[in-house]
Amino acid sequence: MHIHFGNRLREFRHLNGLTQQELATQVGVSAVFTSKSERGLKLRSLDRLLKMAKVLRISPAWLLCDSIACTKTPAEFLQLISEMPRQKRL
Repeated sequence: MHIHFGNRLREFRHLNGLTQQELATQVGVSAVFTSKSERGLKLRSLDRLLKMAKVLRISPAWLLCDSIACTKTPAEFLQLISEMPRQKRL
């Protein structure tokens, strides 16, 4: 697993004001799983990836892209989302 995924997961979790336990509960995994995911140690399943993205209100692509492919930081991304009309966010 790439550390970029873990870093982006942690950043989006912080931006959403969630603890590892809160994210884990909403996704249906343990806090240990969330911690390992953020450190790049745990393999993720597509189902878990989709659930994490939904809880964090982002596209799964934002968790998967690497630092070269992404041109916006998580904070910039969430700012853009908040400025969009609600019907275009999904």
